[in-house]
Amino acid sequence: MFALTGCYIRPGLYDSPSSEGSVSTEVTAPPQLPHGSADSCEGIVAVVSIYVSTPTYSWDFTDPDDKMTISQSLGFLKLATGWIETEANSWNKFVDFKCDWTVNPELYYEAKMSDEILNNSGAQGIEEVWQYIAANIAPIDDIKAKFGANSVVYVLFVNTPSTYNKNSCTIVCDEGFTYPYEFCRIYCNSIDGMENPASYAHEILHTFGAPDLYKADTFGNNCGTTDDLVTYVSANLPNEIMYTTYDIDTGIPYYDKISNELTEITAYYIGWTDKSEVAEEFGMEPAKH
Repeated sequence: MFALTGCYIRPGLYDSPSSEGSVSTEVTAPPQLPHGSADSCEGIVAVVSIYVSTPTYSWDFTDPDDKMTISQSLGFLKLATGWIETEANSWNKFVDFKCDWTVNPELYYEAKMSDEILNNSGAQGIEEVWQYIAANIAPIDDIKAKFGANSVVYVLFVNTPSTYNKNSCTIVCDEGFTYPYEFCRIYCNSIDGMENPASYAHEILHTFGAPDLYKADTFGNNCGTTDDLVTYVSANLPNEIMYTTYDIDTGIPYYDKISNELTEITAYYIGWTDKSEVAEEFGMEPAKH
């Protein structure tokens, strides 16, 4: 289940009337952070889960099916972050994700937002999420102090049905953005099936700088990937998690494990190594870490 990378849209350039039910625009933006809220994929990382209801797709927190989906989403999140932790060990790095909101309920939120947040490339929806976080969730510095964390990642869960036709998407911090919040937007179900743990890991890795490796950089927001690079990855790194989140042997998504790999190119872009021969060979942009 391929997933889109961060949507680099400058909110000030988006001209559209406000959506009904959207958060007030009179929210003070917090100070900027050099790499956004997901500063480094090392040390402790706090993950804030936000279960978002929109007019079209809502959560019924008393409904058994919705309660099951929520429980599954937490299980997939724990599996995804645990996999990243294990991968970090192989690069002699230490990462510890704090994401279990049954243990730390301050990491759990329920929110109502407009349908505009479902627009993967719409700046208005992105800013609505930012403003919700600024108005309703503890400041980044407070979360970091609470958990001794280096970074904070926000994950929105939307109760989409099996007929939904969009992929999950991640918004990362870019120069000129008003807010530093980096968030993954997980569509729990779609026409491709239930979103699997590998897709969760794929999206979380985006927040730390990992680019998509299944497409060329058409809009200047994917670290300079080229068609030649994609062809190389397909032939030589076909199980790389930023290329695919399906199992390479069966061609299907797994829900009880992650069978993909995290190779040197992704390790480079999330700061686990200071060099990637593949990135250099194909003239990609340097990592920001």
